[in-house]
Amino acid sequence: MLLHPNGEDTLILCCVACGYAANAERAEFRLPAVEHQPLEEPRPIVTPGCETIADVAAFVGVPTSQMKAVFYARDEEAGGRK
Repeated sequence: MLLHPNGEDTLILCCVACGYAANAERAEFRLPAVEHQPLEEPRPIVTPGCETIADVAAFVGVPTSQMKAVFYARDEEAGGRK
């Protein structure tokens, strides 16, 4: 494929190091391989002083992309139930 000002198609180009080029109708992509690690069983963790997901991730030592959090609030006036 060649670039030309009168071209009537869309060209998909990758970075210089890769050198991939293709017509938009024929372009293909592959997701990079991801190594999945088994998940731990869910368990409650007390996180004193943590106010954000980033705080919790740092506290437990995992990246934020691996976080799944559930927050519970306690209403002291209702006897701890909400």
